[in-house]
Amino acid sequence: MSRSPDRTRRSGQVLVLFAVIVIVLVAICALTIDVGRLFTCKAQLQNAVDAAALAGASQLVGVVTEDEKTLARAEAESLAAENVVAGDHLQLAEEDIEFGHYDAGTQSFVPEAQSGVVDSIRVTGRRTYESPGGPVPLSFASLFGWNEAEIADVVSVGTKPRRYVMFALDRSGSMCFDTSGVQLQPITQDPTDPCMTTSASGWYWFPDLALKSVGWGWQTKIAWFEARDSVTGEILTDFLPDHIKSNLDANRYFNFRSPDYPSTVMSGWIKVPAGVTIHGRYGDPWHNWLADTYYHVISGQCGYATSGGAVQPLQDTMDAACAFVDLLRATDDRAGLVSYASKSRIDQPLTSDFPMLSVKLQSLAPCGATAEPDAMEDALDELIDSGRAEEFGHKVMILLTDGCANMLHEVNYANSTQTYQFIDEQVTTQIHPTVGAAMAQQTLRAKSKGVRTYCVTFGTDVDTEIHRVIARTTNAAYYYSADHENLTDMFVDIFRRLPPVITQ
Repeated sequence: MSRSPDRTRRSGQVLVLFAVIVIVLVAICALTIDVGRLFTCKAQLQNAVDAAALAGASQLVGVVTEDEKTLARAEAESLAAENVVAGDHLQLAEEDIEFGHYDAGTQSFVPEAQSGVVDSIRVTGRRTYESPGGPVPLSFASLFGWNEAEIADVVSVGTKPRRYVMFALDRSGSMCFDTSGVQLQPITQDPTDPCMTTSASGWYWFPDLALKSVGWGWQTKIAWFEARDSVTGEILTDFLPDHIKSNLDANRYFNFRSPDYPSTVMSGWIKVPAGVTIHGRYGDPWHNWLADTYYHVISGQCGYATSGGAVQPLQDTMDAACAFVDLLRATDDRAGLVSYASKSRIDQPLTSDFPMLSVKLQSLAPCGATAEPDAMEDALDELIDSGRAEEFGHKVMILLTDGCANMLHEVNYANSTQTYQFIDEQVTTQIHPTVGAAMAQQTLRAKSKGVRTYCVTFGTDVDTEIHRVIARTTNAAYYYSADHENLTDMFVDIFRRLPPVITQ
């Protein structure tokens, strides 16, 4: 029996159709595999440029110099090369790395040529014919003449985001104990115009009482002083701390007062700028001071710190904080100051006016106890509740002390060595458990709000265990030094630890 021609013809058509379908299916499978490969390669490329941008941005510190750009470029290239894209380590061309400014308002990268600012790095990842690594090779698509495919313009911007930094600095009495080489004034002074000898260190000791020789003894009255320009004789008061400046007599005469108790005249140290001479005032502030010219206001109790020994720990603290402020960007960053002794006070809310903040930092004076938990609370109030710190950016507290906290809400708690639970760790410390509990409460508050608390401690009498736990709990770092001479290095290291972020 023979087959009909129609059936033979239909059988041949099915074979042809089957062959075509098989080819189409193979093509679809091939394209699916290679398209999937391209999507994977693009994801690998994005991961690589993200890592490169973060690495490069980590080198952009303060005002960026050409040396820092070179380091940033090297870091970006190194991190890119550690990432594999389509089986090859990613190579970046020189034009793939750009420096500029990230505008948070428009959420865009502005090249250095237009912005004049460098705080960000943009890395572009490419696998094209013009890129060092070339295009991505294809597998099955080569059967159809598609041997390679290009992936272009995969971009990532790494930037140092806005930083909100609150300094919480110890200004207790122990912060002046290291001042050595103190030169006191002799009792005998020029009765027409007594003044202190110039202090090379800038620190002067002001007593609370003036003396007058009466028979075999001395009569005392409140001591008053004035500061004059050493060349012009102009009266100067701008350098004085606000709490002293607000208690001037006749808009020119001052004495030492603690910021915790500004209505009370005390004895203590004040930092005086170069080119200023300290003069004594005779007499009683409630009478015509010219009528009584026999009070030796600058007496054996007055003095100044020579340059022969170490300056006060407070001076090194202020210098270290100012060095940190110098690294911030006024266009984006904000910083403020809380200082504490027997009380805590917000000396400067978060601001971008860094010159003014530096003046505030340099005007601290040591006197009193150590109300550290109150300072932590004030700093966190500013970072969390004031409305001056936005969600985007890093919130940081730098907590510095040379001793053990012993004040809480103006109640003094005696220090004695005790062991108790502080958050999740047993600590042995001289800090009273009530004070420790208040510090633990503020630490957990900082942790819950993402405020990193970097603890800087120094000296032989400082608590180490509690501060170590505070830093660890808030994902920050702990610093300790036997003395105060390397505080600037510690503060700069804190700045460098602030991580960059991907913004685009």
